[in-house]
Amino acid sequence: VLSARLGIKPSAPLRLAADEMFDGVLQIPKGSVNPFVMAQASCDEVTLLLDHKFLQCEQLLFHPMQSDFTTALGPDQLTAFLERAAPGRHAYVDLSSDAKIDVAPGPLPPAAPECKLEAKPESVKPSESQQQQGQQQEQQQQQQQEGGGTAKADYADWHAPPWPERNVFFAHRAWLQRCGV
Repeated sequence: VLSARLGIKPSAPLRLAADEMFDGVLQIPKGSVNPFVMAQASCDEVTLLLDHKFLQCEQLLFHPMQSDFTTALGPDQLTAFLERAAPGRHAYVDLSSDAKIDVAPGPLPPAAPECKLEAKPESVKPSESQQQQGQQQEQQQQQQQEGGGTAKADYADWHAPPWPERNVFFAHRAWLQRCGV
């Protein structure tokens, strides 16, 4: 029924995503798919459909890019995140209805500005904000080395992932902060 509502021939298999989509587009392992993937540039052509009943829930629980953590959001927070991260590429639909679901392509990303190369001055002194950013990055790296982050050695003896691991905590936290969550 859902495939017909989406305009897909009934004999075509309807799944969350084809296997090759997980690594290439969603950039997340099977079992860890969540709405937060919509903030990745690789998902610019993905449309997320969520059941409209999500809007009636007090809290929604999602794994934040890995299945060993859980994030609780209110429906308004999830909607604010999606409007910021995936404008025009998400929709709440009544999955129990028989009405046709029109999945229109989302807005095209803005064109990149033209790059004009100019001659560089011989000595460029970093600005104060650039110096502060560099110091913050050094502090984060130092914290991770001192045990502030998860060191690979902590779990290397029992865990061998089938895909390259990426530390997504800081990116996830930044997405939530940008959306006011």
